[in-house]
Amino acid sequence: MVLTAAECLRSFKAAVRDGRRGQYGAAIEIVERVRKAAGDESAERAKKELWAYIKSGKAA
Repeated sequence: MVLTAAECLRSFKAAVRDGRRGQYGAAIEIVERVRKAAGDESAERAKKELWAYIKSGKAA
């Protein structure tokens, strides 16, 4: 499944909001989708970016 840029952003922001509530399922799905599409290195990068944004408190 290929997502548009807008769909990716919407998915990322939803995962961040969920993560701030302690629900990490959406974030895990994103990381696994990246792993399947681009490999382990890219998945680790996505995981770090998601976690940093969750901890940052920036609007999502």
